[in-house]
Amino acid sequence: MWPGRGSFATELWAAVLLSAALLATLSSAACGAGETDATDPRLLRADGVTLTAAIARDPAPQILGEADGMIDDRKPVRAAEVMRTAAVPAVRRQIERVGALQPRSVEGRALQERTLRAYRARMRAIEQYAAALARGELEDETLLLAVRAHRLAEEEVLAVIGASQQLGHPPRAVPTGERSGARAPSP
Repeated sequence: MWPGRGSFATELWAAVLLSAALLATLSSAACGAGETDATDPRLLRADGVTLTAAIARDPAPQILGEADGMIDDRKPVRAAEVMRTAAVPAVRRQIERVGALQPRSVEGRALQERTLRAYRARMRAIEQYAAALARGELEDETLLLAVRAHRLAEEEVLAVIGASQQLGHPPRAVPTGERSGARAPSP
């Protein structure tokens, strides 16, 4: 779409990989890897697995990839139609699916809310992007602003994917003796 750069989908997946790596690093640091937590690790794991499974069922990335192909083929009006008729309803169903989950940990509920906010932002961004594309122009400021809003919404969705995966595999609590380097006496 931009000279000298890959397609929007290619750039989005590159951002996915970078965001996932960064999120994993930040999540470990923020969770205080090695410290004990009051929440039962089994609840955290169950909530993470449940959220990750719900997120994995999201059909929007495939639909958006198809729309991106239409944009690359210089068919913006058709891409806008696909976004309005397929991507937006898919995101609505995803919001309902994630909203129906019942996480049992505080962290799981917080991540569910963050995921819902990310999907709502994605839906608004897709609607804005589709409206800009429907005008048939591929080189204007309105479209660039819509693409930017869409990219930011997708980055947040990717961040919650990483967070749900991290929640499904919380850091192992290290007993106090292991942290300090002290060893139990040998029998």
